[in-house]
Amino acid sequence: MQYLRNFAYSYLSERCLLEGGEYLSAHALQEIRSSLDHWVCMQIKAAGGLNTLLAKKAPQWHQVGRVCFHLAENKNDPDFPFVFMATYAPKLSEQGRIRHQALGRALQEYAGAKNKKVLTHLPPNPVRDPETG
Repeated sequence: MQYLRNFAYSYLSERCLLEGGEYLSAHALQEIRSSLDHWVCMQIKAAGGLNTLLAKKAPQWHQVGRVCFHLAENKNDPDFPFVFMATYAPKLSEQGRIRHQALGRALQEYAGAKNKKVLTHLPPNPVRDPETG
């Protein structure tokens, strides 16, 4: 918490170029954060839990972080007319739609060329049974 206070003070005193920014203080930011936290907690409680709230307010979010398998037509090989493709859904677009990317690309972004350590931070169970969700 002290880090956030120091960051807020540093930002406000040295870098805040917003008109009226001189009236913003670390205390004011803490009050805003506390109010927002309280409001979010109340929304979660009223909805009956975070999963229920997200399902109601942002139904696409349950797909973020999942690996998806797609059956695609393979026009280039008549012996194998269909192929499976694996994609990863790392985030929603600005329009609120799922953004899929090739699974290999996702692994490169997460781990880089040889950074296997980062792979341990991927979601523990990105592939789920479609019957159970």
